[in-house]
Amino acid sequence: VHVFLESLAPRDQALLALNQAVRSQLAEKIVLKEALNKQWDKRADVLSQIERLRRNCIVESYLESISAPPDSYPSTTELKAVYDANLETFRVPKQYRIAQVFIAVARNVDRSDDDKARAQLEPLCKQPDTFAAVARAQSNDKITAERGGEIGWVIESQMQPETRSHILALSKDGVSEPFRLNDGWHIVKLLDVKESYIPSLDEVKPVLVQQLRLEQARVNSQIYLAKLMKANPVTINEIALAEQLDQVAKTGKP
Repeated sequence: VHVFLESLAPRDQALLALNQAVRSQLAEKIVLKEALNKQWDKRADVLSQIERLRRNCIVESYLESISAPPDSYPSTTELKAVYDANLETFRVPKQYRIAQVFIAVARNVDRSDDDKARAQLEPLCKQPDTFAAVARAQSNDKITAERGGEIGWVIESQMQPETRSHILALSKDGVSEPFRLNDGWHIVKLLDVKESYIPSLDEVKPVLVQQLRLEQARVNSQIYLAKLMKANPVTINEIALAEQLDQVAKTGKP
């Protein structure tokens, strides 16, 4: 699905997402209309859930408003300190730009048919320059075939275990030997390599700022709640609480 979406033009991707969003909204409205016609919103259990959601909304939005750090946070100095202390966490792993040609063959086919499928790929080992043309003409993966077999950039952990060893053994522009998987025969070409690197502070700044602000808001919320509970001490009757728990376990109702 990811490869298919990447193959779509940006406008087509936007239209697909919009189509799905509109369908979801329309379905929701249709269900809501039917439920209201049956006065589902008047049921005691629904009213209870609505009230619970109302309270949660008030509490969460209020806590969010008082816990938000000032606009000046984090400062440039604070950002730099966090960045320097966590350099390795920002490291981008080594990436491989790869292409493939795939010939679909069932696992239980006759040996002769299996050999014919493999034979289609063997010339590519000696003629790597024809890889894209062969992919377009013969590959059974129609999405990558349209791009000359190109899959795109992947990291090692994204590779299928069965193909990883073949790709890691290649140098740039190298082509593997044909190899058999459950779905058929594959052959891969390594188009390019990006070595692992640590992005600059400017590159990670937007994400880092968001993470720090979220973490600071969480800390602020905890501090506020601790002060609030200290100013409004609460005593819980453990015996009554246990009785309520037993009651719910027996009847399903408090």
